Amino acid sequence: MSSIFDAIAGALNEAMQQQKAPGQPPQPQPQFRQSEPDQVQTGRPSSASEMAAPSFIEILEGSGLGNLSGLVKQLSTGGLGEHVQSWLGKGENMPVNSDQLRSALGDQHVQNIGQQAGIPAERILQILAQYLPAAIDQASPNGKLQDPGRTTH
Repeated sequence: MSSIFDAIAGALNEAMQQQKAPGQPPQPQPQFRQSEPDQVQTGRPSSASEMAAPSFIEILEGSGLGNLSGLVKQLSTGGLGEHVQSWLGKGENMPVNSDQLRSALGDQHVQNIGQQAGIPAERILQILAQYLPAAIDQASPNGKLQDPGRTTH
């Protein structure tokens, strides 16, 4: 069974493909792929997004937020505490929009996330608004956040 984090990674990968070839339908790609030799010789600076599609957790780590807990903390202190509590708790997840996320995260974090993913900040915000409530909900089955990037014993 695939997780919501796989869905986020898929949405980010699709957005990266659209960014590389605007106006063309995205090509199905494996989540992690090696760059082709001709891509390396294009004269463009090499980046992590050209080497492999980063996972959502890798994007968070590179953005300065650290991990999912860091993202949740930033959203809570940035004015979305009630939303975050609904995602962590049982019951209905409150929806969130791009503007609310931008305000809570701050422009610097939004830009950093966009840079890490290799797609525009506005698209990142749309993806987060769509998937983040379910992602936090899934990562907190008992009301306490569990880092999906780490195994628990």
